[in-house]
Amino acid sequence: LRPISKTKQSINTNNNILQPSIPPLTITAINPPSTISSDPYDPSSFYLGALLVDPQAIRTSCFNPKGNHIAIGTNSRTLKIYDLSPITKLFSSNSNTTKNVSPSLPLLFEKENHHQGSIYTLDWSNDGELIASGSNDKIIKIIVSPDANSTNILEMVIPGHKGTVRCVLFNPEDKGTLFSGGTIDTNIFLWDTESGKQKGSLIGHSSDIHSIKSCLIPSVHLIGSCEKNNIVNFWDIRSNQIQNTITLKNHSSANDLSFSTSLVAVAHTDGYISIIDYLTKDVINEIKVSDSEVRSVNFSQNGKYLLCGGFDHKIRIYDVLRIFYILLTFIITQIRQL
Repeated sequence: LRPISKTKQSINTNNNILQPSIPPLTITAINPPSTISSDPYDPSSFYLGALLVDPQAIRTSCFNPKGNHIAIGTNSRTLKIYDLSPITKLFSSNSNTTKNVSPSLPLLFEKENHHQGSIYTLDWSNDGELIASGSNDKIIKIIVSPDANSTNILEMVIPGHKGTVRCVLFNPEDKGTLFSGGTIDTNIFLWDTESGKQKGSLIGHSSDIHSIKSCLIPSVHLIGSCEKNNIVNFWDIRSNQIQNTITLKNHSSANDLSFSTSLVAVAHTDGYISIIDYLTKDVINEIKVSDSEVRSVNFSQNGKYLLCGGFDHKIRIYDVLRIFYILLTFIITQIRQL
């Protein structure tokens, strides 16, 4: 890892958290339905908890391991990290009356031109120390996760893809290994995060690989990957062999996936998210999220929230557990010129 030039980033160098140039969140209470099904798979289980609107198309988003930060990558080539504390505190309250509450999400970190192209994928290592990203510049980057007092961020550049890097994933059991996939190459590559050298590959897809994610259940030893042709493979990372395969037919190409306990969420180019039972392979819910492509979907580490973003410039955070019925909206009105 080498230092990033300080002139190319905007980070906090003291104890004051940087604030984005955005108005406060506009909050609207949502009245809960008169009846709620006890079935956890019922469509009413998913409530929109927060909405972020960005001027650029959002290609990727992810929670950090603690679930208190989100990282966002867009067509602007800028990497942004937001603090979710105002939202999590609001969700943890028992009150549905929020008309007088106007929290803002602090912008903890922003680096312009992080890649030479759009940022297609992001992942945090399980210990929260590293962030990996991929782009249509065919490059993977790994940085040391910045904090409020960061003054010098280390960076590693890993070339090696023939096409767009669509997905990166730290091995959930060993951050010394990074998985990656993308266009043209139909294999999943394994990289040594210390040396940046390739140390293996997973063979089993037949088209562009759009996503690689790990299971949130500890010690399950599973990762999942999806390809353009709507094939979802689940791999045992101890043997690097496919353990399960799901084929989706109801919607267009799969862009991303995430899984929590027995649920798998798959984002599609037609604006839908498919919710699948991993054990039975049944599609138990189909959520119309947007009229545009959904490019990113992630369960939080505790499985309570579902984060999705796409080409309508919006990030949505759903409360999966039906505990709260609050809609939060904030709009970024100004961004730096590239």
